[in-house]
Amino acid sequence: MSFEQYEESVEGGHPIELFEFAYQGIITRYTSADRNVVVSLIPFLSWAGLKRSDIEDSGKNVATANLTIEAAPDFPPAALFSVYPPSDVVNITIKRVHSGDMNDPKVLWAGRVLSVAWANDVVKMTCQSLFTRLKQPGLRRLYGKSCPHLLYQQGEGQCNALAASFEVPVTISAVSGLEVTSSGFAAFADGYFVGGKLSVETSPGIFEQRGIQLHVGDTVTMTHRLTNFVPGLTVKAYPGCDKKIQTCHTKFNNVVNFGGTPYVPIKNPFGTANVF
Repeated sequence: MSFEQYEESVEGGHPIELFEFAYQGIITRYTSADRNVVVSLIPFLSWAGLKRSDIEDSGKNVATANLTIEAAPDFPPAALFSVYPPSDVVNITIKRVHSGDMNDPKVLWAGRVLSVAWANDVVKMTCQSLFTRLKQPGLRRLYGKSCPHLLYQQGEGQCNALAASFEVPVTISAVSGLEVTSSGFAAFADGYFVGGKLSVETSPGIFEQRGIQLHVGDTVTMTHRLTNFVPGLTVKAYPGCDKKIQTCHTKFNNVVNFGGTPYVPIKNPFGTANVF
């Protein structure tokens, strides 16, 4: 029987729902079934209390309708939000399969996790449909003296500075609120790391990052806290960029990828001032 036949069958259909969470290229898979299952040779782990709210289909609002996933409070994907939101987007795909044919799963819903809340021995994850991205305005490239590229972003027409080439391992000596202290920061001029980031591997293959908004001497100030930063821990620091062509040249040797237009005349020839 096909998936459609199982869905329409009164007695033959035995649906099983599958939940795939993707974060930084790592995919974890769970099922709401009462046992672990294998679908298309891929294992899915059964998790207590895992369920979802109804998928709303209310006409024009279908693209913006949120979906809620509930599970036991120790649900691993929810732990990414336990203190602060994670550095990257947590994507989720919900699939459906029937026990009579474990090789033909169909996608029911796809989106991303917006927020997580713990209450009454249950964790609730609020998720937003991927269709909401279609309603967001696209980025418009405007010319200006400063560079519009995202630092270290790779690809055609991007910054293309290699983060690994500027990586600075530093050992934390003290943490106070948003301030992180290390003798490794003092080896560079004040402001060298402003606009850059700190990165730490919190679990195998998972990296959390925090932006740097101030750098003076041996201390940098993060944009927001991360509990994993503790004295004695070695983290990776990356310098920032002020988007000026001089910095692109002297600091990163990357003028070939500079995206600004630094030589646009300051005086408007179409203004009221005399040109000659």
